[in-house]
Amino acid sequence: MNGGKSFRFIHGHQINYWYALPFYEMFSRAMCNVNDKVSELADVWNILRRAYGSIPPFTQRRIDNLSDESRFKIENKLAGPLVGHSMSIEESIVIESDLLNPFIEINFHNDPIFQKQRLESICKSIRELITRHSNASQIESLVELSEMAEDCPLEEIASNFLIVWEDIYKWILSNRGMAVQENRQLSLDVRRIAAMFNSDLKPEEFLIHGHGHKAFVNHQFRIADTGYWIKDEGSFITIDDGEVTSRSWPIL
Repeated sequence: MNGGKSFRFIHGHQINYWYALPFYEMFSRAMCNVNDKVSELADVWNILRRAYGSIPPFTQRRIDNLSDESRFKIENKLAGPLVGHSMSIEESIVIESDLLNPFIEINFHNDPIFQKQRLESICKSIRELITRHSNASQIESLVELSEMAEDCPLEEIASNFLIVWEDIYKWILSNRGMAVQENRQLSLDVRRIAAMFNSDLKPEEFLIHGHGHKAFVNHQFRIADTGYWIKDEGSFITIDDGEVTSRSWPIL
């Protein structure tokens, strides 16, 4: 709490990879161990195979079934350079969703009370999203999801939200010349909902994350990205009496 407002802090990868988080995290850990000077540690897939004792059989089979082309694309996309890409956020999300389709795995807390609270928060946020955005009614899967009953299993809501997740970003890409700001707001709103599947984010909380490497603060949708830090330049977030502000470093 700060200034009477509640905040939720997450790294941020829980948003982009909410539907395949276990694989993304084990892939990232393997990438941290890649060492070009040690032959057996020079390939991320070899490192993953060496860790098969701690990787579920579900994931092992899917790794083994990947073609060389798919492995190259996944590695290039998930472990590519921070700068130098001209791809938009929407394009990146659509491509990653397709590449990580074999690794879809959404884990939920077993506590029924915890699940019920999370389901209520997600359903409430989906209905509010529909009412806030005039362009949302054009995305059929989103409208259908908003009409699902709150007593549906959380797994069913997640499965349908994955369809919505892909449809929204495909819709934004196909309508880039129209209502750019409104599309941007729709993207921010749906990212908040994605975060709810892997964190205990509440609808009223201000979400602060990193990972996106592009600093911004949006007070209307209560979401901010801390930005980046490269060598002696970067950005950071300050919170003063509930007011969230993005700042650059060095401070001039």
